[in-house]
Amino acid sequence: MSKVKHVRIQMIEELLKTNKKVFVKVLSEYLRVSPETIRRDLDELAQMKLVNRFHGGATLYKKVEKEPVFEQKLQSNSIAKKRIAKEAATRIENGDIIAVDVGSTTVHLASYISGKDITIVTNSIVAADAFSQALERQQFTGKIILLGGYTNPTQRSVHGALTLNLIDNFQFNKSFISCGGLLEQGIYDFDLDETLVSSKMIRNAQQAILLVDGSKVNISSLVKFGDVVDIHEIISDVVYPSKWNRFKYIWTKVQV
Repeated sequence: MSKVKHVRIQMIEELLKTNKKVFVKVLSEYLRVSPETIRRDLDELAQMKLVNRFHGGATLYKKVEKEPVFEQKLQSNSIAKKRIAKEAATRIENGDIIAVDVGSTTVHLASYISGKDITIVTNSIVAADAFSQALERQQFTGKIILLGGYTNPTQRSVHGALTLNLIDNFQFNKSFISCGGLLEQGIYDFDLDETLVSSKMIRNAQQAILLVDGSKVNISSLVKFGDVVDIHEIISDVVYPSKWNRFKYIWTKVQV
């Protein structure tokens, strides 16, 4: 490695330690080298497992071993998730048939649906329980349908071929979808089986609404399960990245 490149790599590493995230264009201008040079530097750092690459930049390396258990996810960014869910609940209309996938944000919908007669279809055991309690309190009226299938004990969810076949029996007015990561080129999550369920919920809905807190924005995950064109609205606690121009008309930012 040349001395110039060594110094440049060190500067990139220092910027990452300070900012946690760097962008190719910014680094190119700051270090006065071409974007292609920066991309090669970041790719090299990624091979050394010093950074995680994403389209247009990199973050400090973080090993993705497995999806956190559901209870851990509930505790993370809980204030933002509740505010997002509260806003999302205002999209629900009387008579709606809605789909709710497995997520630590979507589960909070149960706290904010009020005075509606609706049907809720979900593959989340936690969400089904939360909605059932709200129904028992007469917070709203209607039916709750917990889909059948194989259970995932760490995520308290249901998935598999039976689950997918059952979803085909429904046409939803709205689906409320969560994710583990959102990039400009798509929607990502950890578990392939669960993403198949979420993807079908999106396809079978007149409107698909993505609930995503700021910790997931500009972050990738294991499996891509949807494109932005599949989503009618994104509700988040942060603004969309400035380069994501096509998100402008579907992005709703809530105040936290």
